[in-house]
Amino acid sequence: MKKFANTLLAISLLTATALPAFAADKANAVLTGEATLKKIMDRSAPSETNNANVLIPLSGQWEYEATVWTGTSEPQKAFGSTTNKMILGNRFLSSTVAGNLNIEGIEVIVNGEGKIGYDNTKQSFNTVWTDSLSTGMMVGTAKYDEKTKTLTETGHFTNPVTGAEEKFRAETKFVDADNYERTVYATGKSGKEAKLMQFKYTKPGFAKAE
Repeated sequence: MKKFANTLLAISLLTATALPAFAADKANAVLTGEATLKKIMDRSAPSETNNANVLIPLSGQWEYEATVWTGTSEPQKAFGSTTNKMILGNRFLSSTVAGNLNIEGIEVIVNGEGKIGYDNTKQSFNTVWTDSLSTGMMVGTAKYDEKTKTLTETGHFTNPVTGAEEKFRAETKFVDADNYERTVYATGKSGKEAKLMQFKYTKPGFAKAE
């Protein structure tokens, strides 16, 4: 009986000692979790300066006329429409494109999707583009110049004409509330640039209003 009583006493002392330590560990875990969550939330908040001021004005419906240089013939014209909308709490601008392209006299339907968003950690815009002319992705990073209202982007893509992996530079210029332009240059191994595509975007009905 005495042995049993001593065992109970030992368990009681062990429990009394362990419970405060367990409670402290749990409290510390909660505090650590809250601190980690706060860091994540602070870092993931969309930039008011970049996401809002730069990207939101591009939201909405747009029509475009494009000029495409294939390198084997005269520049080709392309036409289509773009729907831009902010997603994931204004963190990214998502674009959906439907249009056509004349390739050596053959009319081809082109569909594409793209996203652009400002990375708070890298302090730059990140871009990705996919379309029905390639199984590759056009991936880049960009900086915005407030003075010239130009988003300058550099990255790499698979050239749909040659199939080669190439570098590119693109400039997106914000003309006014009803117009913006995007010009894409392919960069060769020598560093020399060649104009690849030029898009002129307008709000539907803008040309008629003029």
